[in-house]
Amino acid sequence: MEDGHSVTRALRSEDANAHDKTLKLLDLYSFLPSARNVIFASDTLRFLKLIFMRPALVHQSLFFFKGSQQPLHKDTAFVRVSSPMEFAASWTALEDVQPGSGELIYFPESHEDPEFLFEGKYKWCPPGSDDLKKFYASLNDVAARRRDQRRSLRVAKGDVLIWSADLVHGGGEIDDPTKTRQSVVAHYSPGNVYPMYRHYDGSSEIIDYGDGRLCCFAKKVYWKSG
Repeated sequence: MEDGHSVTRALRSEDANAHDKTLKLLDLYSFLPSARNVIFASDTLRFLKLIFMRPALVHQSLFFFKGSQQPLHKDTAFVRVSSPMEFAASWTALEDVQPGSGELIYFPESHEDPEFLFEGKYKWCPPGSDDLKKFYASLNDVAARRRDQRRSLRVAKGDVLIWSADLVHGGGEIDDPTKTRQSVVAHYSPGNVYPMYRHYDGSSEIIDYGDGRLCCFAKKVYWKSG
């Protein structure tokens, strides 16, 4: 959950059976070449370079074993970057998506709806903001108004969905708990825009792997419940 109540901690040896849990692994690309192969896929980077008109910087990646069941949200509320609307996200299927696995839910064109500003001025939700309930209520209104446009993402292994920062999306209910929905999400900004966590201790410098592959991360790999 992205509402301030979920738990974030470093990986431990007893997490070997983590694949049986509903959780997120954060920033695996910081040490797994296979994760970098996914988020730096040539077609994905080519598309992002076209829309940004600059090379893309990768940050804040999530790996899912199962569907997130995350409430409808907009990334701008929880992914804080130096230029709030200059980022996009990718969702890559690591296996064929099965019905009942907690498919990704999204509403095409919802990024064009009027924006929600926390405290009347912020795209990003300040810690402890009283506006969070209003934010979720506004998204429920979007879902009701756009109910005929609701989409469940059922795609094949290797398929990628790229969306704008303000697109309304979330995780569907898991109807069959035996099903996995292995996938990788990554957030991208133009190279001169960066996640605000780079102002704090524990973040990496921008790493250039060559061929326009830029990334930064929080130096530790975490799992996140919820």
